Amino acid sequence: MSNVSVCRKILILAVGVFVVLPTLLAACFGTVVAGGMIYELFFIRGLTPEYGIFLYVKLLAMTLLGWAGLVTVALLHNHFLRSHALPAWHRRAWQGLLCGVVACIGLVGWFDTSLISRLVVFGWPLVAVVTFAGFLAAAQQREAAAPV
Repeated sequence: MSNVSVCRKILILAVGVFVVLPTLLAACFGTVVAGGMIYELFFIRGLTPEYGIFLYVKLLAMTLLGWAGLVTVALLHNHFLRSHALPAWHRRAWQGLLCGVVACIGLVGWFDTSLISRLVVFGWPLVAVVTFAGFLAAAQQREAAAPV
């Protein structure tokens, strides 16, 4: 194994342990909270307009987009730990990464705390997105440059 491969694996493992895993745990907690809020709106309050249904639609959209991004990052993490090759599902991977970026930016813009705290809490998963987008782009470039 070359030094590049060792450094690459260490980087992927570090991103997995310090970014992907905490983000997955936070997303699990956030999903439970969001699910409780959405359940309350639909089954307890009965969808009355005074409770701001747009808030709940936005909450559901951010949850679904965030999970699409997280699942994509987890799959890319697993793939690039084992291979340098471009995954067969690379187009879906780009779409999933975009979903994650949209969710992160949406959550950063949604809350009214300080910008630094929002970037730290909700912008943290973007580290994984940038890392795996780089690996994905490099794999696409290698495949395009490979002789046919």
